Formats: sequence, C-alpha cells, structure tokens
Amino acid sequence: MVTSIDAKLQKVVEDQLRAAVFRARTQGRKGDSGAAVVMDVTTGQILAMASFPSYDPEVWSGGINNTDYAQLTSPTSGYPLVPRATQGLYPPASAFKPISAIAVGESGFKLNGKYDCGSYYEVAKQRFKNNESVAFGPISVKRAIEVSCNTVFYQLAYRMWLSDGGSDPKPAARDAIESVAQRIGLGAATGVDLPNEASGRVGGREFKQGYWERYKDIWCARRTDPSRSVMLRAIDEDNCFGGNKFRGGDAVNLAIGQGDTVVTPLQMAVMYSAIANGGTVWQPRVSKAIISSSGELIETTKPQIAGTLNAPPKVLAYVKNALIGVSTNGTAAKDFKGFPLAAVPIAAKTGSGQQVGKDPATWVASYAPANKPRYAVVMMVNQGETGSTTVGPSVRAIYEALFGINGMTVDPAQSVLVGGSPRTSLPEIRRDGTIVFPEMEGQG
Repeated sequence: MVTSIDAKLQKVVEDQLRAAVFRARTQGRKGDSGAAVVMDVTTGQILAMASFPSYDPEVWSGGINNTDYAQLTSPTSGYPLVPRATQGLYPPASAFKPISAIAVGESGFKLNGKYDCGSYYEVAKQRFKNNESVAFGPISVKRAIEVSCNTVFYQLAYRMWLSDGGSDPKPAARDAIESVAQRIGLGAATGVDLPNEASGRVGGREFKQGYWERYKDIWCARRTDPSRSVMLRAIDEDNCFGGNKFRGGDAVNLAIGQGDTVVTPLQMAVMYSAIANGGTVWQPRVSKAIISSSGELIETTKPQIAGTLNAPPKVLAYVKNALIGVSTNGTAAKDFKGFPLAAVPIAAKTGSGQQVGKDPATWVASYAPANKPRYAVVMMVNQGETGSTTVGPSVRAIYEALFGINGMTVDPAQSVLVGGSPRTSLPEIRRDGTIVFPEMEGQG
C-alpha cells in the first residue's frame, strides 16, 4: 500500500506535537498526551498524523517480548500504543463553536446582531461563567468567535432550546446545534481506513435519550436501595424519571463543546476541512494506492464523500470570516504575530476543554490558506494550559513548513512538501526492490 503520508511533513508534525506537550509541562501543566492531524481539505487525504506518547515501530520486528509490550500498555509510560488521533476522546470546547454559530444562523438569529458578552449567564439558578469571567459587552457572533465569548453562545443556545420546547420538546423541535454537529460528522466514526477508531458523541437530546434507555433500570433500582446515601438516592430518583431530559444546562454546555460532547482529533480535522471546502465531509484516508510487489498498480484510492454540511452559503461565509478574525484579532492573534497573513491567511479556533480533575484539553483547529483552502491542521494537547499558549506556536510552525515561510517571506520552493504541494505521483518499484519516486530521479 502507498500511503498519502508525507515523511518530511510527518517528522515536522511529530516534532511540533512533542514540543507542544513539553511546552505544557513548562507551563506547569501535566501535558500527558496529544495528537495532530494534517489533512488535504480538497480530497480528505491525511498528509500527516501523529500521537504522543509514541514508540519505535521496530519493537514489533521479529516479535515483541513481554517487557516491551508492558511498556507500550502501561499507564506510567502514558499508553503509547493508543493512537490518540483516532481513538482519543476529548471535549472540543471552543473549537466546537463554529457549529453553534452555523446553528444560530440557520435558526434565524441575526449573526451581526449585538448579544451581551457578560461574565456569566444564569440558567436554572446555575451560573455558567465566561472564560476567566471576562466580559466584552454587546458583541456580534463574529466577535464572540474571535474572542471566544462563552456567554454569547450560552444565551443563544438557551433561546434555541426554549424555542424547541425546552425539556419537553415540540414534535418539530430543530435541535439545531445537534443537527449541524451530526451533519458535519461528529458523533459517528469518520470511516478512516485504520482500525478501531472511536466514534465520539454529541451531547444533545438524542444522546440523553439513548443513555437513559441504557441505564434507567439501574437508576430506578438504586433509588430505593437503603445502603446508598440520601443524596445518591435522590440523584438516582431524578435520573430514573428524568434522566432523558435535555435540560437548559445541557443546551448551553453543548454550545461550547462541553458537557457530554467528546471528539477525536481526526473528527475535528474532518470538521474543519468541511468548513474550509464549503461543506463536503470527506471520509479521511491514509491509503493512496495499492501496488503489487512487482510494481503493478492494482488500485488507486479515490476521494470518498461521507456527507455534506448543507449550511446556508451566507451563514457559512460569515463563520469562515470569523475564523480568519481569530488569527488576526482574536485568541490566536499572538500566535500569528509576524506571520505573513496577507499572503497565507489562517482560519483558526482555539479551545480549552474543561475536564473533571484534570488540566484542560487544549486545541487549535485551523485551515489555510483561508482564501483558497488546501490544508486543515488540528493539534490537541491533553492537560495543557490554553489552546493558544500551549498549541498555537506548534501549529504556526507546521504552517511555516507547509508553505515555506521564513519570517515574512513565503517561498514554495522551501516547503517541506516536494514541489510545494502534496505528491500526486506514485512510486516505481524496480526489479532490485528499490522504490523510486519520479521527482527523485537524478538525485544522488
């Protein structure tokens, strides 16, 4: 099998992921793992994919011994055998907000209207806070994406939830955020040609109902168990009779990629690729072609469409413009200071997913050039500081390698990709077993 993985780019991505993990540790965070994906948004081909911690695949050569296998599966070594890009599940946090913004536009709200970005938003006597309780006053949805204002998304999600009937949904409830998330591929396996990928979940009304159906008998039995405390029995009582209710607090958490929602880094790459290319949800692939040992082409892997976003063009254009603003005037602006954004505009979103008892799952999800998208770059470091401070510098370095950027100069000839773009040719397998790509001919 010939893969779409570019070896030079793969090294850059692995090095930058490792740098981001160790950056988290210098920031006083645990930085226990991470993943990164680079995808061609025009085809769904995966150009690089890395997981940390990693291991030397040579360990399998000739059979693995018990000591080495124990190391690969040990919590003390961070479970390096687990490919975080396809099997790791993390809260997407604010990197999910483009989905909520599309849902807002589809639901008829004015995207350029003014919505209060207060320090908190109250639902059922519970305060849902803004990031670091910062308030920006009345702002548009675009500005809310740029500065990552949670409270704007809280209030809009709550209003959409109310219009759907709240905890007792109307027959024609839109569940707009959940709908957009599912259309863009979240909550389901991407179909990548790799084994055992995780599906993740979208923490909406459908998930709540399914979860309740699986566990209601247990909850209902425990609510009268005298060995359990009064508080636990009260929780069981509530779950027994109302665990399927999608409440206002669930709605506001979903809007910012928290609550029950978890995704793989690969799913986020598929999501941002779909936003970048206008709505095509690709089935990601690492296979490029199948060639026999004698060099005969058996099969070429063709791009496969897994779905379509079908967002209103004006709404999608608005959200894409907001993502550009993140790198010029928002939470990722400091990461791209001194970067040639006029020549290579970057569309991005940062995220810091809150986790119980852990440091945040820190994200930068992005694509470029924003005016003619070609690459989606997604990186996540688990237990980092913030998306911008922990991950941002490494994502920038990957783009510099992709586009041949040195300072403010863009030179495609200096790109880590031969010829400045993904390789389209297939290798030649010669009689002596050597493998040669056409662009290597004549090289010593």
